[in-house]
Amino acid sequence: MIGRISNGLLAAVPNWLQSSYVGEDLTFAKLVQNILNLLVVIVVIAAVIYLIINGLKFVTSGGDAGKAQEAQKGITYAIIGIVVAVAAGLVVNFILNKLSTNIQENALTE
Repeated sequence: MIGRISNGLLAAVPNWLQSSYVGEDLTFAKLVQNILNLLVVIVVIAAVIYLIINGLKFVTSGGDAGKAQEAQKGITYAIIGIVVAVAAGLVVNFILNKLSTNIQENALTE
């Protein structure tokens, strides 16, 4: 019973989070990419929650300009956080992919 539950849970986990490197070696670059991707997902989830909370604050501000302005700032910060997190993840993944490709090409030529 527990085996079926754990298999079902693993099926719901994205491939990049699973240790799906049975046929290949888990390199340092792949490990860093997996950790970075996990951190980006956590930050984006936190920013979306912050966005929703501030959206609710904005809707329930009841015409109070101060509360509405504070909620708008929170919404802006959440959007900036999402953009920065995704951009940082893309840049680091790009760099790690290029480095690992260069290392593999150098290993093949030697």
